[in-house]
Amino acid sequence: MSQESSLNIRFDRLHRLIGTEGLNRLSGAYVTIVGLGAVGSFALEALARSGIGHLRLVDFDIIHPSNINRQLLALESTLGMEKTAAAKARVLDINPTCQVETLTLKIDKNHIDPLFNPCPDIILDAIDILSGKITLMTESAHRGIPLVCSMGAARRTDPTLIRTASFAKVTGCPLAKQLRKELKKLGLCQITSSIPTVYSSEKSTPVLLKNTFSSDTREEEYSSGKAPLPSLITVTAAFGLNLANLALKHLLSPLK
Repeated sequence: MSQESSLNIRFDRLHRLIGTEGLNRLSGAYVTIVGLGAVGSFALEALARSGIGHLRLVDFDIIHPSNINRQLLALESTLGMEKTAAAKARVLDINPTCQVETLTLKIDKNHIDPLFNPCPDIILDAIDILSGKITLMTESAHRGIPLVCSMGAARRTDPTLIRTASFAKVTGCPLAKQLRKELKKLGLCQITSSIPTVYSSEKSTPVLLKNTFSSDTREEEYSSGKAPLPSLITVTAAFGLNLANLALKHLLSPLK
C-alpha cells in the first residue's frame, strides 16, 4: 500500500461518521493542549487519532518513572525525555501529515503570550497547578479564545461519575471550589463561568499512604510539604477523552 493510500484510509471510520466537511474541519483545525500528563496525554491521543491538522503541545516537565501508572507518553523508552518531544514523536507516528509545534514552558503570567501567537481555534487545559490554571482560564476568556478545562482527577476511582458542565455549575470538586475562590478575589468569576469543564462528582477517596515521596517528586510538591496525590488510569484517561470530546464537539459544531 502506498503512503498516500495509507494516509487516506487511516481516518476512514471517522470519515464515515462525520462526513467530508467534518473531516476537513478537523484537518484544518489548530488546537493547543496545555499539560501532557495523566489527562492531557489521553486528550492528545484522541485528537491525533481524529485527524487534527495542527497541534501546539505545551508542557514544562520531563517523563519520570512515577508517571508510568497513568500517563500515555510514559514508557521505559521515553524516561527522561521532555514530554513535548515524546508527544510530538507519538503524534507524527499516528499522523505524519499533522503539523506539530512544541512549547517547553510552565504557564504563568510571564509565559502566556506564546500560547496565543498565532491564536488557535481552541485550547485544552489539562494542567494541575492552580496559578497556571487561573492564568490560562482568564487569559483565554479575555482574548476570546475557546477553552475547555479539566478539573481534578486524582483520588477518584469511578470513571462513570465523570461529568461535563460549564465551570460555574461544577459541583463536588475541591479544585473547582479553590479556583472559584481565587477567581472571586480577582473579580474574574463571571468571565470564566461558561467554560466547558470536565469534572468528577465522586467524593474523593482517602489517601492510604501519606507523606511518601518518590525520588522524582516535583520540586513544588516537596516545598508544599504534601505527598503527590494518588490517581488511577481508568479515571485520568476518561477525563482526557472527555476533554478531547468537548474540543471535537466545538470544532464540529453545528454538524453535531
